[in-house]
Amino acid sequence: MKYLNNTIATLVMVLFLSSCSTSSKFIVDAAPGTKILTPDHVIVAVADNQGKAMVTISDDEFYAFLLSNQPGSIEYVPFALDYKYKSYVGTRAQEWLGWGMLGGATVGLIVATAALAGGDEDIATPAWLLTCGLLGGGMGMGLPAHFRSGQRNQKNQYKLLTNQKLNNDLPISHPQLVSKSPIREKTVQDIPVVVAPDSSTISSKKIGQRSNKTLKDYGSQLKGTYIGVGKLMKGKEIIESYDNISVVITRIDKDLVLVNVVESNGEPFFPSESRYKIDKKITNSFELTLEGISTAKIKIDKNRSMHYLHPKVNIDGDIYTLSIDGNLKQ
Repeated sequence: MKYLNNTIATLVMVLFLSSCSTSSKFIVDAAPGTKILTPDHVIVAVADNQGKAMVTISDDEFYAFLLSNQPGSIEYVPFALDYKYKSYVGTRAQEWLGWGMLGGATVGLIVATAALAGGDEDIATPAWLLTCGLLGGGMGMGLPAHFRSGQRNQKNQYKLLTNQKLNNDLPISHPQLVSKSPIREKTVQDIPVVVAPDSSTISSKKIGQRSNKTLKDYGSQLKGTYIGVGKLMKGKEIIESYDNISVVITRIDKDLVLVNVVESNGEPFFPSESRYKIDKKITNSFELTLEGISTAKIKIDKNRSMHYLHPKVNIDGDIYTLSIDGNLKQ
């Protein structure tokens, strides 16, 4: 029995030690305070006072690019990650060596069991010790190597470079899209004059005069503070409830707004404001969509009642859903 217990203890210890996955770490040179985010806007690092952001990414994940956001800026600038080829042949050699030691442990187990059944302690004891040693060594080498060889970086044979560069000099612009409708492109001079049927004179009266005012500045229509109640959920479980939580909408232009969620104590829920694009519905309601996360939406009806839904809130590495129902503060 003691031999069996020793073998089981060795197996459990090795399984525990070999179950961890690996990560890649690299440094991004950036202005102090610059946030580094995944394409899903999950913050993975913030540059320190020396302008160094230490990023850690699981080797099970693959990102062709990340985003940078400088302090005080609303822009999220993408920058490509640099890689190099790496074969990881050492990991594969370690894996096969581990499996070979496990084969030896199997032979040792057969010998030890037969000797124990025959009552030969002189053979059974060293055979069990050899079995435990080969079992521990084989699994300690083979299993971690097997797990690592299955990670995305090793399967695709690439390695992230230690130092990465931003695209800080990349120009960002927000073009105003102009409609191609010929009606909207007409000027006052394009509108025909009215001919009086019973007179030889032509009326020079114009049908209308163009105004600089627009009724389609949705950003101005929706800006303001919406106050209501909210809840943070993990699956179907309510983790926290909020009273008098605010959703503050600030205009960027006629189709874009910044959104900030503020708790009743004045603390912002997110580290920075988020950009939402506005879509006007035929029912005179509006749907706002978070840039980068299309499932995060804000719906506002014609009476300025609001429903906020964000299904991908990252808190301490776990994903939660934040929902808020409220009305525009008068």
